[in-house]
Amino acid sequence: MPSLICPLCHTPLLQAKPSWLCQNGHSFDVARESYVNLLPVQHRRSLHPGDEDQALRARRRWLDAGHYAALRTALVEMIRDTQATSWVDIGCGEGYYTAAMGTLCPDLSGVDIAKTAVRMAAKRYPGITWLVASAARLPWPDASLEGASSLFAPLPEAELRRILRPGAYLIHAAANDRHLYELRSALFDEVRAHEPQRHLTPLLDDFDIEQSLHIETELDLTPSDLQDLIAMTPYAWAVSHERREALRARPGLTTRMSVQLSRLRRHDKPIPGEL
Repeated sequence: MPSLICPLCHTPLLQAKPSWLCQNGHSFDVARESYVNLLPVQHRRSLHPGDEDQALRARRRWLDAGHYAALRTALVEMIRDTQATSWVDIGCGEGYYTAAMGTLCPDLSGVDIAKTAVRMAAKRYPGITWLVASAARLPWPDASLEGASSLFAPLPEAELRRILRPGAYLIHAAANDRHLYELRSALFDEVRAHEPQRHLTPLLDDFDIEQSLHIETELDLTPSDLQDLIAMTPYAWAVSHERREALRARPGLTTRMSVQLSRLRRHDKPIPGEL
């Protein structure tokens, strides 16, 4: 079990099956699928935060079909080079990328705010610590982890500075300008340019970019692929009914995955007064 802290009082959590307990008596049950919910009701902004069930099922079908396999392979190689032993995948979703890290990091956790996502991950991929928690309140002590990853999501800057020790690694994936361009052109009148660096820039006072890769793969999509892709992204609620129906009538679409995968390393010396 990794070193975790109580989300309510921030004291260490101890495993006492079938629950995790802190010294102040706060208890968190281990679910049947072997994940733990560390998201107290007072920390939720909605009744069911995170991705909806339909989006999660569509993403699992999409990823199982291998459309983003090249990204997962590159991610694994980046993490392998770090030789980190403690790692958290923030926004792990249904576990596709996290599971690929399982042979590299003996102390590996996947965290997501969506309980259904974590349940799906835990059921398919045992042997990893799966947690329901908010990225804004990660359940680790200060300076306790050697690495973290966040794919296609904003970075929780303050929490990353808090939980990552000096010399720790951070891996981030973000869409490039050409990512799904043909699909976006079919759905929207105006295609806005992606800015893959914008999430990293606020961290560059504390981190250096060690490596940056451009991962690109052409995708020949069937109508069912297209429906899953739309359902698993924000396009599901941003697209007009007419555009979505027009795309549904197409025999398919060729587009591409185009992603910037970056590895950063925290400066070896802690920031004065931070730790």
